[in-house]
Formats: sequence, C-alpha cells, structure tokens
Amino acid sequence: MPGEILWNSNVQTGRVVSNSYDRRAHLSRMLAARRPEPLYRITLVDKAWHVRRPRATLDHAFASLDEATSFVLNDSDGSAEFVELVADNTYMVKKLGRA
Repeated sequence: MPGEILWNSNVQTGRVVSNSYDRRAHLSRMLAARRPEPLYRITLVDKAWHVRRPRATLDHAFASLDEATSFVLNDSDGSAEFVELVADNTYMVKKLGRA
C-alpha cells in the first residue's frame, strides 16, 4: 500500500497515510482528542508569517516567527500551549516557550 506509516500513540495500530492532507487531518484529530481547545495556526506566506486565531477567518501578518508567537501568547493571555506551524509544505505542531 503506497504511503508512509504515521506514528500513532498506539504502536499496534499504525495508520497508513497517503498524502500530506491526510497526514495533517490525522494530526489535527489526534491533537483535538488530547486538547479540547482549538489551536492557533501560523503559516509562512512568501516572507511573512500569518497567524490565524481559532475559529476565525482573518489573518494577522508578522515579519518574523518570534513576533507571530508573541502575538499568540499575548492574544491568548498565555493560555496557548501549542500552535500549528505550516512552512515550506511542512506541517508541525510547535510547543510555545514561556518568557
């Protein structure tokens, strides 16, 4: 079966993922199951980092990733622990550092 095995919390049930969309959807479902609060999404678009609030349609643009993560921490009053990070066709979940 084409695709790659995506790590799962239950090693006995590795899930075969055929493309990056399936991988992102699976990771999002895994995160939603662990954390009931929605995540902020930070996306690199050209040379700007765009931040999208949970359940929002408006993006905020920043020149650096540090500025974008600072915005997330300030906007969430420090309650955001993780963000979705999309850069160069790579999807990651980033744990935010506390100042």
